[in-house]
Amino acid sequence: MLSAHDKPKQPEKKKTRVDLLYAEEAQADKILLPDVQILIRSVKLRHDSMYMYCDSALIFEKTNSVEAFSNVRMEQGDTLFIYGDYLYYDGMTQIAQLRENVKMINRNTTLLTDSLNYDRVYNLGYFFDGGTLMDEQNVLTSEWGEYNPGVRLPVTFYKDVNQLPDFEDYSMKGRTYRYMQQQPLFPFGHGLSYTTFTYGEAKLSKNTIAKGENVVLTIPVSNVGQRDGEEVVQVYLRRPGDKEGPRYTLRAFKRVHIPAGKTESVAIPLTGENFEWFDVESNTMRPLEGTYELLYGGTSDRNKLKTIVMNVQ
Repeated sequence: MLSAHDKPKQPEKKKTRVDLLYAEEAQADKILLPDVQILIRSVKLRHDSMYMYCDSALIFEKTNSVEAFSNVRMEQGDTLFIYGDYLYYDGMTQIAQLRENVKMINRNTTLLTDSLNYDRVYNLGYFFDGGTLMDEQNVLTSEWGEYNPGVRLPVTFYKDVNQLPDFEDYSMKGRTYRYMQQQPLFPFGHGLSYTTFTYGEAKLSKNTIAKGENVVLTIPVSNVGQRDGEEVVQVYLRRPGDKEGPRYTLRAFKRVHIPAGKTESVAIPLTGENFEWFDVESNTMRPLEGTYELLYGGTSDRNKLKTIVMNVQ
């Protein structure tokens, strides 16, 4: 288990309120439970991108925290689901404490335990009273442990509304990572880890391909931290000659587990379909001849991506 001095400094983040989206019944007892909302049946709550469901709950407004009871379910995006009988969620630290009959599902991996603390800031789950970790091929049972889902953001988080174009402007200019020129609060593909990954110089199986031909991009990725971890290697395509199209766009990604101190050569196949680009003359997506840049790294942040150039004939 991690000690306090092992934990990296938390990034500064604006505190947001835990919101009530729905409950069949809401009550309040200003004498016995001041500043507490009592929610009954079909309760649905939200904190940023995390949705929480349960049969009944208490919302503590002063501490921005929640106690949830029976049929508890947490959902973050379409990849992370956590179930249990009881939940205490602290909206200030973004730590969820789930107890009894806990199940955590992250893509093809499932964790079963009776005691789980999940840290949303660092995407880390800790189990204390024994647990079973399963995927499609393996089953691991242990008394305690930690699990890092390695979640990546599927959207761009803007700093504020001033970074968004006018509501009546229907063009893509300034919208999403593909067209945004400013630095967002958190970029598409962003994620945190207890370790650090670095990227070496990538190699292509061919530097020039014909339209519709396949190519393999091999990227050396090193875990230079002191803990094992998972990285999501992302590959973006850019067409420098296109002044009206997107700055770059995601074309492939691959999740890899890399032990501490090790380097893995991550091979990512790219098909002819990956090189399709919008053709203004035919008004269709199709492979276009020209020079392309493949940008690769662990985020869509342009300043953190490396580049290799290739040609399509």
